[in-house]
Amino acid sequence: MAQVTIELDDNVAAIIELAGGVPELAVIQGNQLLLNGIDQSVLETAQSTYNADRETYQLEPLRAERERFISERIAQLVESRYPVYRLQMFNAIYTHAIRHGLDNRADYIETLLTWVSSATSVALTAKAALVGAPSVDGIMLVDVNLESLAATDPQVTLEAALGISD
Repeated sequence: MAQVTIELDDNVAAIIELAGGVPELAVIQGNQLLLNGIDQSVLETAQSTYNADRETYQLEPLRAERERFISERIAQLVESRYPVYRLQMFNAIYTHAIRHGLDNRADYIETLLTWVSSATSVALTAKAALVGAPSVDGIMLVDVNLESLAATDPQVTLEAALGISD
């Protein structure tokens, strides 16, 4: 059984993969990674490769994971207030309003579209901040304020939209 000392924030899966090991044969005891079926020299080489390029093996995967986490939280907020089927209905009503010159109805629905666009902008701003984050701590500090996004929800309803006949 091969073993190496690891740090708390290491991407252990990447080290195991670099060593050609399988996660099911790995055990972490304290700050030690123990890997069955792999020679000690192979595990040490894998760890050296990992340490030489933490950008690829640690930071890039963590950025992608953090981006997914933030984007999913934003999507969950939007979805909790406006499920996809309802957004599709708004889209159909909006398109109809535009085509038939119902400007007030379109303007009302557009407040929702603007809010969804702002939610998308928040996600993209977080993504940009993640790209510039140079460390694990910096990546983990990137977050979004869902409360402020929720506070700007225009609370548009289908009933109100259909009630506007210009």
